Amino acid sequence: MHNPKKVCSLDITNKNGVKHMNLIEGQIYKVNHRRKGEFNLMVTTQDDTWVTGLIVEGKASSILKYNECGPSEEITIRKDLCKFQEVN
Repeated sequence: MHNPKKVCSLDITNKNGVKHMNLIEGQIYKVNHRRKGEFNLMVTTQDDTWVTGLIVEGKASSILKYNECGPSEEITIRKDLCKFQEVN
């Protein structure tokens, strides 16, 4: 029996009406970054502005080739430049 992965979009608004993500550390998310493209990220740490994690699938693009990140590499990105989808 085929059991597709469930994907849900997270979008939380704080008391000032600003949308931010409340991510779960250790969880894998599909990230759509405005500048770096799409990749899957396992979150290791976060705060209100930044999220750090390991890329588990895909590649984070960059203008300069030496700044690109691939699987098993750590990356820190701004939450407000991304859309996150939880991958179950």
